[in-house]
Amino acid sequence: MDTSQPAAIHLARLVSRYVALLQGVYFLVSGIWPLLHDASFQAITGPKTDIWLVHTVGLFLIVVGGVLVLAALRRRIDLQITLLGVGSALALIGVELVYVFNGTISPVYLIDTTIELLFLIGWMVRQVVIDAKSHMIFFVGSLCMYSTR
Repeated sequence: MDTSQPAAIHLARLVSRYVALLQGVYFLVSGIWPLLHDASFQAITGPKTDIWLVHTVGLFLIVVGGVLVLAALRRRIDLQITLLGVGSALALIGVELVYVFNGTISPVYLIDTTIELLFLIGWMVRQVVIDAKSHMIFFVGSLCMYSTR
């Protein structure tokens, strides 16, 4: 561990890398599956009429997953990567909830919704750690200013 950085920042960076890596691998597998074996994908998720759309979503998941994995391996989790992880999870959650509850897609997609929620929690843990550090610095600074009066 780099002793020049506070433990909270080190923890936030570690959490970020693991969340990005896990979400990236999950997206890669989720994207590759319908491309490699559409029959098993549809057996689990239900029949599809627009195979081209399934493949398009799969390719997008592969791209996003690849970027998240690469960022995690290079230890480069910045605002853009965080927004990519959070935004893609939110987009999938929104689509899945709307289309499961209107009967368009199978309720099995709620499993993915739950997994996406876990990724969001992971990204939020990172932010809570960073915010807690910022608030602590503000609190300590305020105490120092008050004690000098």
